[in-house]
Amino acid sequence: ELAWRALAWVLETHPAPARRAAVALRSALTRDEASSPLRAQVIEQVVTPCLDALLARGPATVSLRSEAIG
Repeated sequence: ELAWRALAWVLETHPAPARRAAVALRSALTRDEASSPLRAQVIEQVVTPCLDALLARGPATVSLRSEAIG
């Protein structure tokens, strides 16, 4: 959860370079899925959908203000 929050913060504060890095990470993960069946399943069913959802948000909706964190 902390990693996702950190990525959301970076996307909010430095959107262009963070987005490029996140897209590159998604590509690398997709290429690396063959390393083990469990890893492939986690990447496909958890990591990729979460990363895609975070990337789909606009900068104004990626907010980690203290009230948003709870």
